[in-house]
Amino acid sequence: MDETLLVPIELSNPFLSERYPPHGSVMAVLDTGFTGFLVVPNGVFKQLRLDELKPIVTTGQLADGSSIQLRGAYGSLRIPELDFKDEGLIESAPAIREILLGIRGLKRLRTLVDGCRKLLAVERC
Repeated sequence: MDETLLVPIELSNPFLSERYPPHGSVMAVLDTGFTGFLVVPNGVFKQLRLDELKPIVTTGQLADGSSIQLRGAYGSLRIPELDFKDEGLIESAPAIREILLGIRGLKRLRTLVDGCRKLLAVERC
């Protein structure tokens, strides 16, 4: 059984009016071990044209202790079912294969993980 915690989101570049996905939403993995806002694959970063905003370069540390170089630019995250929108640093690296929603992306949300009932509940504060 897959126990991945998924949240349907929409992403946008507020400066260049780009949106990902173009229609509907995409599932982001809720990653409580990631302290940042959002990490996306390079293809998503480029589709949002965040690479055109002079991205900043940071270094992230993976769970195994190794380091990874990340490029980041500010963008918007929307959770349509909650009428929720927030902005933060969206980061990317060639090794990233999925969209990860981190702790900073949850700072204005009440999130409950109930392992007994296999339930993830997210609501606005």
